[in-house]
Amino acid sequence: IRPKHETNVSEYIQDALTSAEENSIIPKQTIQTLASEMLDPGEDIVLPYLKMNNKKSAVVVGLALMNEKKYVRSISPQDSTLLLLLNNKKGKYARFTKHVHNDEEQKLKNYITFNIHKMKRKLKVQVKNGEVSVYLHSHLRINVEEYPKGDVPKEIDRLNKALSKELTEDANQVVTKLQQSNCDVFGIGRRLIALHPKTWDMLDKKDYFKNIKFNTKVKVEIIKNGIVL
Repeated sequence: IRPKHETNVSEYIQDALTSAEENSIIPKQTIQTLASEMLDPGEDIVLPYLKMNNKKSAVVVGLALMNEKKYVRSISPQDSTLLLLLNNKKGKYARFTKHVHNDEEQKLKNYITFNIHKMKRKLKVQVKNGEVSVYLHSHLRINVEEYPKGDVPKEIDRLNKALSKELTEDANQVVTKLQQSNCDVFGIGRRLIALHPKTWDMLDKKDYFKNIKFNTKVKVEIIKNGIVL
């Protein structure tokens, strides 16, 4: 690795990780917090996933999903940000760019860029007849930073619905990737150990997360458009 601006490689990587934390691409972690999670049978960890680019610099390109202590796969920065929101670990910023129109003639204007201003996350674990289900809902209050197509206030209801639908679909895809990787980053197993110990005792400890039924939903509410709405 040959950093362009930093002479010290470790400082360069630290700056890259700090920037990724602020932009909600990786969670804020320390060796101490990771160690406790690694030893917990009811929770898995995610780690920063870095690659070297063609300029010999290390860049954060998403999250590495771990099953117990083994690497399974990586996910993109956009998926990483959404995963952190679902896990209630938002950094200072959390930006998305989404297509919200199907107008091919104005394809370059068919997008909206927004930042998560405030959020609420609800996660409930329910057990019925030995089956585990998880209710995972997020309410995102957003600030629109760029919308070339038109007037946000006039289209606010349509945009709220379109973004809620798209982010819900994206969230379900993220959860599917987690389950395929058997990566219980939400700590569902930890909740089962604490609140439903009998159910936990009956579950397959290696594959329990793959069989959980998720009800995942994201609600988007535009509250700001630039400086004022």
